[in-house]
Amino acid sequence: MNRELIGGLFGWGSIIASFASVYYLYQLMMNDGPAKPLIIATVVAFVCKGFARKYTNVEQVKSSRQVSSPALDIVGDYADYIAENSIGDEIRDVSALPHPKEDILQAMLNEARADIDENRREALIICTMMLADFQEGVGEKPLTRLGINLSAPLAEGEDIRALASRIANNPDKGRFDEFEARANAERLQISDQLHAAIGG
Repeated sequence: MNRELIGGLFGWGSIIASFASVYYLYQLMMNDGPAKPLIIATVVAFVCKGFARKYTNVEQVKSSRQVSSPALDIVGDYADYIAENSIGDEIRDVSALPHPKEDILQAMLNEARADIDENRREALIICTMMLADFQEGVGEKPLTRLGINLSAPLAEGEDIRALASRIANNPDKGRFDEFEARANAERLQISDQLHAAIGG
């Protein structure tokens, strides 16, 4: 089983688990349902998304060509940033990127339309789409859907219901929803640009 197929399976797992976490959150808050399924679904969604990106093989984004150029340097710097920074479900400020966002987008589009192998092109497409998760005005603190660090969701001594309450009362949820709507709209624009670049 190749890396791209494994990454796709994890991607679908993340989507399904995300829907499940929303359902269990609703059950908890409206019907006083159990909190444990919410925590499990949330952690599964985070883990699956992390593995989906891991199996994307960001290293393939970098060019194997011996020549260098400003555009290829930009692609390499962006690939290094994605490899070294676990984004998860975060929306980050555009200032976190190693180069201006438009410069990265154009460099990625140029590479996507170049004569490269399909595995590298697929990695380029996925990483280019991730640019939508960087938006102006987010600020230094990244925004998350649930308002918690999913790598360590429980604070010391905190029980599951307290965690569920923190999730339900996430003070940044309104801002996250606003920026997610912008990111999703931009993702569609980037998708159109990628299809035009590769002739799809």
